[in-house]
Amino acid sequence: MRYYCPYCKSSEILNLGNSDNLCLACKRYFKKFLILDFYENLHWSLVKIAKGEKKPVEESWQVIEHRNREEWEKWLKEGFNIGVNVSLSNLTVIDFDDEATYEELKRYFNPTLVQKSNKGYHLFYKKVDILPTTNLRPNYNLDIKNNGQVVIEPSVIDGYKRRFLGLVEPAEMSEETISFLLKLIRSPKDSIKEKVKKEIEKIKTEDGRLILPEGNRHYGLISAGGYFSNLGFTPKQIFHILNYLNTHYTVAPKPIKEIEHICESLYGYKISEEEEIKREILDYLEKAKEANKSEIEIAVFGRKVGGEKKKKIDKLLVELIQERLIYKEKSKYKVASEVEWSDDLNIDLEEKVNFEVPYFYDVANFVKSDQILISAQTGCGKTHIALNIVKRLVEQGIKPFLIETEPTKRFLKIARKLGLPPSSFYYNKKVINPIEIEFVDDSVNIIDWLDPATALDFAQTSRIFAHLAEQARRHRAFMIIFMQLRQNTKQFAKDLVNQYPSLAVNYLLEEDRIHGKFVVLKNNDPKTPFVWEIPTVFIPETKEVLRLDELERRKKERN
Repeated sequence: MRYYCPYCKSSEILNLGNSDNLCLACKRYFKKFLILDFYENLHWSLVKIAKGEKKPVEESWQVIEHRNREEWEKWLKEGFNIGVNVSLSNLTVIDFDDEATYEELKRYFNPTLVQKSNKGYHLFYKKVDILPTTNLRPNYNLDIKNNGQVVIEPSVIDGYKRRFLGLVEPAEMSEETISFLLKLIRSPKDSIKEKVKKEIEKIKTEDGRLILPEGNRHYGLISAGGYFSNLGFTPKQIFHILNYLNTHYTVAPKPIKEIEHICESLYGYKISEEEEIKREILDYLEKAKEANKSEIEIAVFGRKVGGEKKKKIDKLLVELIQERLIYKEKSKYKVASEVEWSDDLNIDLEEKVNFEVPYFYDVANFVKSDQILISAQTGCGKTHIALNIVKRLVEQGIKPFLIETEPTKRFLKIARKLGLPPSSFYYNKKVINPIEIEFVDDSVNIIDWLDPATALDFAQTSRIFAHLAEQARRHRAFMIIFMQLRQNTKQFAKDLVNQYPSLAVNYLLEEDRIHGKFVVLKNNDPKTPFVWEIPTVFIPETKEVLRLDELERRKKERN
């Protein structure tokens, strides 16, 4: 007699006297998709994520709800990852980026739903409004998420399948856990460096010199070593303190070997090979600002390494992170900077712009160093919109700077058609590289346009946007940047370019080439009510691009 799977009713199975016995295919199916029942019971809203990645697939995913189990199952069958929309699912997620941080701090968190990732853990709690979305780096590799999305089981990232450690409902975060997190946010850990600085302040004169016995530097440093030894600092810490004093507080610093000799003779402390390598790593990162592991290997050993040396570099990088001297951001290592903290709430905020920002005046609040990113496809009228922005600024008494990256001067024809008077705005006579631009103080700038697709590499795109952001900050230069959009309406290097502007939008032109809309992707300081789409209309006779509500007001005024 033949027996068939009770679920699919097509695959033959052995009858082992168990009515729940399933064929192998159905067992795999249930193992993969039963987790969706759990999400459905929690009323979560999920996000479609790119295959093998963490990036959402659709635009405006932040505000689009997906609560249909059949839709989720379809995504998984097509090979996509899935994530939970943290805000729409009323969650607060604690994201531990490494296991060491989790092991150190887990005792402060009350039990809840936990997911294991390839590097660390995610703790899911019911939403806690009092907690901000923030990260606690460089002190801890820990993020607090009250918005955004988190990739969840059964998604695969870097070959690792995410999994929940038991399916329990997210818990209410305990008052003790909330207090602990608020304390981490508001009260940074007093590091060894900070303690040393406090003690140095006590032994400094008004002109910045150290109060040390008269005589040569050698005995002065020995005396300083005794001072810090009496305060309870370890020989290893004293070595670093003396090295710091020698570098910053002596006219002619002594060779570091002499500092090592002082510590060895007084405290029996001898710098190890590993300490030497750590110092070389820190020195290199201080100069390079950031580096990946291969670059660090080359800086320390003169080449990429393997075997025991590679294991040693890996071990020392972990130790430097645990000592809070460096931190890791994606694949790059950076020196942990010291934060200047303040509890003064009466400081002056950055000055707001003194004009009405074209098209987006009711969308967001803007300050003088803000950047707006407008992405549009080829042939969708980026230059027309740019010149319309110029016109609206000129009408408010502002003389903006138009930075053209194309060699032609077709924009002048549009300017004349729009009725812009002579000498009403500045423009560059020759084509210039955006990364070479030095902006004018308190200026308003329109860049038409950037094309990341033509950049030599991802790093070059990063340098362009980082340079523009630095220029905006330094010169209080307001920028409206136009960027090329892919034919599928997706941005080039989306995660990179969207981290810099305060407002990022896509401009989409309809097939009639008359109607279009701005779609808001990111808004750091929104006005209320929130605006996500701004319909527009193009007037061919005058070359104007108007918001639809502006056109309606114009019609009413004429009537």
